[in-house]
Amino acid sequence: GGGFAAAAVTVALVALGSAIYGPTRFALLPAAARDTGWPLSRVTAGIESGAVLAMVLGMLGVAELVTRQDAQVQTGPAPALLALWGLSLVCLLTALPAWFESDVRRPEPPWAALRGFFADGRRILANPPACSALIGIAALRGIVAVAVGALIAAVLARQDGDTAASFRLLLTVALLAMLGTGLGSLLAGLVGERRVGRWLVPIGAAGLALALAWVAQAPGVPLEVCVLIGVFGGMVNVPLLVAYQVAIPADARGNGMSILSTAGYLSMSVLSLGMAALSALRVVDASGQLILAAALAAVAAIAAWTLAARPGLVQGQTAPPA
Repeated sequence: GGGFAAAAVTVALVALGSAIYGPTRFALLPAAARDTGWPLSRVTAGIESGAVLAMVLGMLGVAELVTRQDAQVQTGPAPALLALWGLSLVCLLTALPAWFESDVRRPEPPWAALRGFFADGRRILANPPACSALIGIAALRGIVAVAVGALIAAVLARQDGDTAASFRLLLTVALLAMLGTGLGSLLAGLVGERRVGRWLVPIGAAGLALALAWVAQAPGVPLEVCVLIGVFGGMVNVPLLVAYQVAIPADARGNGMSILSTAGYLSMSVLSLGMAALSALRVVDASGQLILAAALAAVAAIAAWTLAARPGLVQGQTAPPA
């Protein structure tokens, strides 16, 4: 109820928290794997699948609370808001004691830290395994952003203006896709150290392309295919994250994950703006957007298949020495 200014501040605070939390979470995983003796692939898969499945449960839980709130007259804070506050407090209290002995810390004053960010960026770009994984993850995030936009367009175009039905279907598609992502992440973690792990990226990218093409030609939005889209995305995401974490120097993990976030958001912005422009110019309709997203995934699959056949460019399933 605070208008545009309040909404903008709220979004900015959430974005700032995400920008700090995301890179920090991933930067700690190699140290967590080393200290626990678990394979990095299993640690990463557990974190990814746990995060996505928690999102699904959170969306369902808050939706239920909002429904109950709408059905009753509330005099105090809304139950959904209280639930969010409680979950945030749990997150804070459980995160405070998280510390890993093998984590490599590099305390620097702000100006040196800024110079170190760009210096680490050059180190990563000069490292073929790290650079190829960085490009792969950024491309995946851009393709997923385009695919999500295309799915939203397809749902809206095929619901004949029924806003309530469109919203319910969109929520269902999102939940099923996230559920599939969690399952795909778990699958990648189970494969883990095996040699076949490097082939998960091209197989997952090819599956993603086929699933998107399937939705493009279907009269409706097949819900089972939405699960497959998430599964294939998770199969691609975890091996690439592991390869990137292993390839970057131990003292550059924080900057490396920040660089990954920057590259991912840049890819998402560029590809989404490009698709929005094509849609605004009426070059493509909803089905055409899905076809383009499938084509991008197919190109990524070909590139990933080529790299997977060259040992050394996509590698690393265990945590490196600290």
